[in-house]
Amino acid sequence: MENLTLDRLVKRFGNETAVDGLSLTIPEAAFVALLGPSGCGKTTILRLLAGFEKPTSGSIHLGDRRLADARTQCPPEQRNMAMVFQSYALWPHMSVAENVGYPLKVRGTSGNEAAGAVRAALAQVEMERMAQRRPAELSGGQRQRVALARCLVAKPRVVLLDEPLANLDRNLRDTMEGTFREFHRQTGATLVYVTHDQSEAMSMADYIAVMRDGRLAQWATPEQLYQQPVDDWVARFIGQGAVVHIADAEPSGWLDGHVIMQAMETSLPKIRPVLLRPEHIRIGADGLSAEVRQCVYRGERYELTLSLLDGQPLRAWHHSALATGQSVRVRFDKGWSLQRAA
Repeated sequence: MENLTLDRLVKRFGNETAVDGLSLTIPEAAFVALLGPSGCGKTTILRLLAGFEKPTSGSIHLGDRRLADARTQCPPEQRNMAMVFQSYALWPHMSVAENVGYPLKVRGTSGNEAAGAVRAALAQVEMERMAQRRPAELSGGQRQRVALARCLVAKPRVVLLDEPLANLDRNLRDTMEGTFREFHRQTGATLVYVTHDQSEAMSMADYIAVMRDGRLAQWATPEQLYQQPVDDWVARFIGQGAVVHIADAEPSGWLDGHVIMQAMETSLPKIRPVLLRPEHIRIGADGLSAEVRQCVYRGERYELTLSLLDGQPLRAWHHSALATGQSVRVRFDKGWSLQRAA
């Protein structure tokens, strides 16, 4: 197995630490998203993997091969990796076919073999009819498909993607998400995808590494990350919901809704954070008292911002509009008990 391993990786720029002791094993052929807010170190990690930056300490391995540490650095062109940039990085003076075939030209592949590989790669991203156009004649989505075809023709073991959909509108991003999933299926390569958009990460990745201040906050599948965040920071960062505080309970586990409601009504100190997702909150005839602070129409449902009597906020969904200031009753199906602090 040629897993991609980051071992206690550190990268400093002067007095600033961009990556702080990161240890992570990315399984071979996995689709992994590096997710986090701006400045958390995710693009620096990608540049370290690509060979554009050298580690301050720690090491990077692909299988048994050491790619980089503080003393040695395998050049980018010898890592058998490809990178897809946010800006597409296409040569403006070259045609689509020439851009896609450039990695083959560098390797010395030419003639019918190269032409056939270029045609096949363009066909896989449905761009074969655009082969003679220049990048300036293409839309953003088409340029991104050309960048993917260039990866396909190179047949890399690892593909690094730096926020490749950031410049596209929402509808086109939805279409391209399907293209990336198909690209992953076709290539069987390991994909490392940097994004700050959690919907992209959740819909495409096999695993997500949530980054915070250069450190790994949590490594999990999208389902695990949404349902079982490790602490209150991850809980607030991923998905919708609210973190409320109740009288003490066992950490990191599911709590029945009745247990949560009883713990909220007691006079004991409320010190345990519990994540309540909107789908686990019911508006009905009985339960805890709450006030509607905001009601927003989302098409298939209404999104409610509620306030409990003690001032703690909730997020809930409802089938009909409720008036701001209206009193309601809420019940909980379940909640996820978190560690006390991030």
